[in-house]
Amino acid sequence: MPLPSAELDDRRASVRAAPSGSVAVVDETALLDASAVAAHAGEALRSGRTSWRALPADVALVAGAGDDEAAVRRLVAGWAGQDEDTVAKRARVLHRDELGAALRPEMWSLVAEHRRAGHRVVVTGHAPRPVLAPLAEDLGADELVTTEVDVRDGTLSGEVAGPVLVDGDGSAKAAALAAALDGRKPTFVYAGPSSSALLDAGERPLVVTPRATTCGDRPVLTVAERAARSPRQATSCARPGSTAPCSAARPRARRSASRAGRGGTWSTWPRRSPATSVSRSPASTSTCGVRSTCGRRGRASSSSTTSPSSTSPCS
Repeated sequence: MPLPSAELDDRRASVRAAPSGSVAVVDETALLDASAVAAHAGEALRSGRTSWRALPADVALVAGAGDDEAAVRRLVAGWAGQDEDTVAKRARVLHRDELGAALRPEMWSLVAEHRRAGHRVVVTGHAPRPVLAPLAEDLGADELVTTEVDVRDGTLSGEVAGPVLVDGDGSAKAAALAAALDGRKPTFVYAGPSSSALLDAGERPLVVTPRATTCGDRPVLTVAERAARSPRQATSCARPGSTAPCSAARPRARRSASRAGRGGTWSTWPRRSPATSVSRSPASTSTCGVRSTCGRRGRASSSSTTSPSSTSPCS
């Protein structure tokens, strides 16, 4: 359920009361109601970049198995040999199209209040830096403390640089944060309920969770749970840049089959009035929207990416 405005107002008031220059640490587990690592693993699966060795584990990760050190290392290993700018651009697109929708508005509001109060905002996380950099940039954070990747002459080596900041209680993040702040204790720390060590690093820890819970003597901020959407819905059923799910009342967008794989333009299904009916032969149930194959029997033309009897969209 949505956070009552009075409670959120109280949180903002406590932020404004803190002196300028206070440090506010906001963890990935507090900001996002989704796994950033799983989102990037899902994008790699859909794009065909996942190696056969990583395929079973990444499928399980996207299905909800949960992040661990191995998942982070697999993601970074998949970037081996890729240009740093290419990986960064892909991360920005995925943040815009998918991860941005998982950002909790309550936390966005509190981070904005910290910035207005002149506080130093530090985003922490276990996902690799290219994954969380667009989020930190959107929030206007002053610093990002997360898993680093090895870059050589502008090319990613496929290895992490230093420790992977994922463990059972947030100890790795707490250690990295202490090094980044030169031992200074942050005033505010926002994190999920499993990050006890990171929460203990702050003077005013706040547990952020969408479920009613108790965490000892730590205060809890119960936020609204974001609507669940599969990555496939977010990226394949709408125009690039849109997060509308498949069920949204809008025309589908598909890449023209004759230009598939060559950066072709996007084509949109024509709108039809409710009274208009379209007859198709039983064998033709393709939803690709390509005139040369949809709605007719017989051999498909060379420009089609699906057979007339197929029921899958052209992708």
